[in-house]
Amino acid sequence: MKKRVLFINPWIYDFAAYDYWLKPVGLLYIASLLNKLGVEVILLDLLDRHSKELKAFLRTEIKDRFFGTGKFHFEEIEKTALLKQIPRIYKRYGFPLKLTEKILERFSTEKFDAIFVTSTLTYWYPGVWDTIKLVKKYFPSVPVVLGGIYTSLFPKHAEKSGADYVLKSTSMEVAQNIIEKILKVDIPESLIKNWFQELMPMYELYDGLKYAVLLTSLGCPFKCSYCASWKLQPDFKVNNPIEVVKYIERLSLKGVEDIVFFDDAILVAKENFKKLLKLIISKGLNTLRYHLPNGLHVRLVDEETARLLKIANFKTVILAVETLDPLLQRKTSNKLISEDFYRAVNILKKEGFSDELKVYLLINIPGQNEEDVLRSINVCHELGLRIYLNEYTPIPFTRDWEYLQRIGVVSEKTDPLLLNNKVLPYWSNVGLDVPTIERLKAYVRDLNLKLKEKEVMS
Repeated sequence: MKKRVLFINPWIYDFAAYDYWLKPVGLLYIASLLNKLGVEVILLDLLDRHSKELKAFLRTEIKDRFFGTGKFHFEEIEKTALLKQIPRIYKRYGFPLKLTEKILERFSTEKFDAIFVTSTLTYWYPGVWDTIKLVKKYFPSVPVVLGGIYTSLFPKHAEKSGADYVLKSTSMEVAQNIIEKILKVDIPESLIKNWFQELMPMYELYDGLKYAVLLTSLGCPFKCSYCASWKLQPDFKVNNPIEVVKYIERLSLKGVEDIVFFDDAILVAKENFKKLLKLIISKGLNTLRYHLPNGLHVRLVDEETARLLKIANFKTVILAVETLDPLLQRKTSNKLISEDFYRAVNILKKEGFSDELKVYLLINIPGQNEEDVLRSINVCHELGLRIYLNEYTPIPFTRDWEYLQRIGVVSEKTDPLLLNNKVLPYWSNVGLDVPTIERLKAYVRDLNLKLKEKEVMS
């Protein structure tokens, strides 16, 4: 009898959340793997804003804001004791509870051999735990497997989630062991070894797909003090651009208009990426819109890449700068100097990029002060760039985490809820205080608005 597996992308519990091209890519790769083995896979994505069931339940459509992104439906929920001091409303983002119960009750009449639940940000774990608790209510005897970023960074904490199996790594080999044990299937070693080249995330499971997140490479060779990409994906892998473009063609036929590349370091394999861009152009796929939201390494930007990005119709190009303070640059990553940034901006603007071009700045890095942030903000604004302020979050296994451990700010017992960038300033004395952060964010909003008004007038 054919094996059947239910895949679930859980709720987000937070003070704020936005569908900035959020798709469970890792879960969709596992689904693709099982589908290749002849297993029937079914997806319940509780964050799918374009779901027909969600639209029917709400009797309205959740509208997009730009390029397929938009606000999630949410329900207010009670804050846990750890969050009582935060003067903001805590919310469950995604499908309403009643709709989720209705779907799971319908599914409970069917047979499933396993249920896979994914996870992302560590401090979103309450939504993961509640999803598993609800799943266990309707499927008490079906094994539940939990994996993802949260389980890789906080494996011991994730063991308390209620899942029967916890994947303590994002490696396909770890998933292989659990899959073979539960489903009694044999996965060819060649498929495990070459999964990134042989599989694509299984977007066929969606019924109203507006955008798709793809990867042309996996991992990052840099070891920035604040980032755990090297821990989650120790080996840098590159995908075949020919196969990626073939999949983009298939997605375009299904009505997808926006393709988002979520590589951590897409320009590290620059020639591979250039080949992909040339294929997009030569096959006429530049009628779609493309986006690079994870931030380009500015040191690797060159004239040919910028020209190809423009011709291929990239509508979002974000530069990963974090800070323009020389001391903090050396301390956190040493992957750029300010001159690299100026050069990259000049190259991209020369090729015609304007409002598509944006910059990431980190705020609340350990050792950072308000003046450091303001200098970076003002330089970026003078260059005519829209600014995204990313609020710092401590992540296990990073150099910053080790430093914060040494000075007694975090430990193995630190609840991941406290690492939420909205919560961190209320209890940690390492970075900036709440009024300073809010003042800087308001300042950036004002500068971005002025820039937008200037562009409209010109």
